[in-house]
Amino acid sequence: MVKSGAYCDAPLPCRTAKFWPIVWLVWGGKLPSVGYVSRVTQTNLSRKLDEFLEPHGFERHGRTWVRSRPLFSDVIDVQRGASIGGVTINIALMHTPTYELVWGKSPTQPFSEPDCIVRTRLGFLVNGRDHWWKSIIQSDVANMMEALSSAAIPFFQSLRA
Repeated sequence: MVKSGAYCDAPLPCRTAKFWPIVWLVWGGKLPSVGYVSRVTQTNLSRKLDEFLEPHGFERHGRTWVRSRPLFSDVIDVQRGASIGGVTINIALMHTPTYELVWGKSPTQPFSEPDCIVRTRLGFLVNGRDHWWKSIIQSDVANMMEALSSAAIPFFQSLRA
């Protein structure tokens, strides 16, 4: 079920496009209203993430920020949701030797979040639930920065312990 707030608690199969006709019928022929992130908002979000992540050693490549270290690279990716609207933040760790062992080649740079060996979402690190921000307003951006500071950065540090 899709709530009217910023969360999507639908079971995973309902999030895929092939189940939308069923969801459409369940909602009586009306799809839930979802907000989409405009280019201007996406640009502002990217600037804010630059301001926050660059001091931590991250470099931006499109909507992905990468912090490279020997053997490991930390990856933060902003994912736009086509079917539910809004954005979420993916957190990942690339371990180059493991990638090379599995695929028989070096990973291409900049690293892509789906190629990483450890992957999660920021919401799961914060409270164990997926979190999508439907409309990015100033308080949402502040909430993202706080979540990155309190959960994502310590998460990357804990993987090196």
